[in-house]
Amino acid sequence: MRFALINKSRAADRKSRLPVWKKIGLSAVVATLALPAWSAYASVSSDRMQQVLEILSTSHVSGASEEALSDAAIQAMVQSLNDPYTEFMDKKQWSQFEGSLARNYVGVGILISQTMEGVYIEQVFKNSSAEAAGLRADDIIVKVNETEITADNAKDVVTFITGEENSNVTITVLRGGERLALTMPRKAVSLPVVDSAYLDGGVGYLRVYSFSDNSDEQFTEILDGFRAKSDFRSLVIDLRDNPGGLLESAGYMASNFIKDKILIHTKTRNGTDNPVNIVGGTTLSQPVYVLVNENSASASEILAGALQDYKVAVIAGTNTYGKGSVQNIYSLSEGSKLKVTIEEYLTPLGHPVNKVGIKPDLELEGGMNQLLHVLRLAGVQNFKVEKKRSVVTVNGMKVEDSLPAVEENGKLWVHSRVLAALAGAELKWVPESQGVELSVKGQAPVLLAGSEAKMVGDYLLLDAAAFARSFPGIKLEGTLDQLVLSSAAVN
Repeated sequence: MRFALINKSRAADRKSRLPVWKKIGLSAVVATLALPAWSAYASVSSDRMQQVLEILSTSHVSGASEEALSDAAIQAMVQSLNDPYTEFMDKKQWSQFEGSLARNYVGVGILISQTMEGVYIEQVFKNSSAEAAGLRADDIIVKVNETEITADNAKDVVTFITGEENSNVTITVLRGGERLALTMPRKAVSLPVVDSAYLDGGVGYLRVYSFSDNSDEQFTEILDGFRAKSDFRSLVIDLRDNPGGLLESAGYMASNFIKDKILIHTKTRNGTDNPVNIVGGTTLSQPVYVLVNENSASASEILAGALQDYKVAVIAGTNTYGKGSVQNIYSLSEGSKLKVTIEEYLTPLGHPVNKVGIKPDLELEGGMNQLLHVLRLAGVQNFKVEKKRSVVTVNGMKVEDSLPAVEENGKLWVHSRVLAALAGAELKWVPESQGVELSVKGQAPVLLAGSEAKMVGDYLLLDAAAFARSFPGIKLEGTLDQLVLSSAAVN
């Protein structure tokens, strides 16, 4: 099974040229081949199976239905393969699966977080039921319908709020000491599959959350906008925590950087190589940096692997997940689906991915450290990291990364790697001092140890004030819940 990927901006045009799609990833969706109903296969698989099905459904004291027994038989066959990526899904499970890929759910359109104060609203999405009802960022949720929110059930707030589409939910919030009960309908909510920002220094940033049916179109549209800017200097693609999606989508993204080459090699059960090709792609003259981590899987690894093999991008972060197999979706009766692993894939240069992953060119630990380090490589010179409760922004861009910090005895302690990244410093652990040596090119090394360094769990934290004194370009303002860290350009 072989097909070409062609760089087109319109979905209808491009899809008409791909009669068969291979799907890949933890979220591989859309049927590619249709099969007749299960019963048509009784003679092929075994008369015995059909006989057992009929006897149990008509005679067993439990009264189990033929449909339930058939589902159980299919599940047993699938489980016997010991392949987590081959699975049977009924109609409801399939719908949920499609929704997870497109990042769709039924709710009111809010993002929530939990702190010592309770569960608060971090963000209210535009044009949502929550916005129309009057919910605001920083509202603290104290009750959902008739359920009071306590420390014991705070983790279940999302479950309380979501439900059947068009049903109502009443959310009571605390706002400035006043309790407000607001009722709103649950509606379909679509989270972004691609997010972006354009940072000072001409650095374009693209965060890809999922390789869905239209994520490559959004990706290309945003990238084209970057290309049109006269000061466009470099591109950062963030694939961290992206579990995958459609192979086709990864291929079209890759076609923005690679022309007329192999995207991946696929190896069938018979060892046959069916390469997937990129046809009609283009190139980008600006440098590209790709962020990955241990949760970057499947289609994320396809894109990162191709850009790495062709030396189009620097891959930075931690070793990826290692999901290197291809699935097809088969349509069964009653709207159910069977997702089946049909091939293993390798990178364009033949490097295996399954259970191996993509090894970064630049290994970096820690989410915020990874982001700041790569943004600096890409050309960002001045940073402003702000933390308000659990919401963190970098140069005004809301990020998924946390800012590990604690407040103790009047001192603010911040993750050593984050501070080093802010200062553009190399960090070296000094075991005899139980501290770190920080070096900036052209400056004498700085040792922070003793009362200026401490371990909290797996993190080595530094006294932020002491760090700022050692690096005059670093400024520190506020407290733990209203924190601003900024840095001037490092020469």
